[in-house]
Amino acid sequence: MTKYLMMAAVAITLGLGGNALAAPTFTVNGTTASGFANVTGVAPGSTTGGGQANQGSAFYWAGYSSDTGQFGSGSPDPTRSATVGNFLTSTGAWGGGGTVGHPPKPGLGLTSLQAFGTTASSGHTATGMTYGVSSVTSGFTIRVEVAGLAGSNQLWYRQGNILKKIFDGSDSSTSGPKSIVITDEFELYLIRGVSGDTIDLGTNPNALDGKEWARSTGGSNSPGDGQHFASFRDAGDESTIYTGIEDIVPLSGSDKDYNDIVISMSIEEVPAPPALVLAALGIPALGLVRRFTRKTAADAVVA
Repeated sequence: MTKYLMMAAVAITLGLGGNALAAPTFTVNGTTASGFANVTGVAPGSTTGGGQANQGSAFYWAGYSSDTGQFGSGSPDPTRSATVGNFLTSTGAWGGGGTVGHPPKPGLGLTSLQAFGTTASSGHTATGMTYGVSSVTSGFTIRVEVAGLAGSNQLWYRQGNILKKIFDGSDSSTSGPKSIVITDEFELYLIRGVSGDTIDLGTNPNALDGKEWARSTGGSNSPGDGQHFASFRDAGDESTIYTGIEDIVPLSGSDKDYNDIVISMSIEEVPAPPALVLAALGIPALGLVRRFTRKTAADAVVA
């Protein structure tokens, strides 16, 4: 009987421990589903999919890029377009095994691309975005950089008044992912010309004065500027968000291809510590086994 109770205790511990963590999710503005629209095409000049236009009638994922000589050209070649949408779906300049970037990188080949938010026709992408995680650790990875300012661009995240650096200008798509503990919603910042790894805007509210910056919740150091961040996901995958960033401030002076930095933010599911699982489940069960063992031994002595 003791053997069977011990087996039951192990089964309870493993069963409940395995279900202790919900499926990891990454949210934008508090949602994992609503707010994302299917990207129906990435061919330059597309005009369908909810009016998310920023280059005349073309979407920010389906316009032209000055990085491949496309922006403003009279007869643009769709196979050379290098927007963030082309990178994520391996089309345009990234189609057919093409590579673009510093260093050149292949596209990601996502097959069910969805973009977050709708836009006005005034030349910007989605409205302000904050990001949230359902576990405490997130992996941030630079996927590609196609920017002359790559060496000075810094990516930060902000919670409350505290800004913390994620990537410096010396980081690139060859640097590998960075794991960062984040326990609440946050916003992203692109900043240039700041030293150190932490900024406290509570104690130093003028820390960004004279610096170039843009934020995912909208705007930049240029008054009235548009949105420099565009976020995507692969339909059905709630654990990873892809974000393309336009680094020219103000946005009106850029080609709006959102490929200057493309990052992924992924949940790194953290299992409950074994000691915690044992404390919550295993120890009471093993205590039951010990009590039953003592009782069985006492009964045997009495008999």
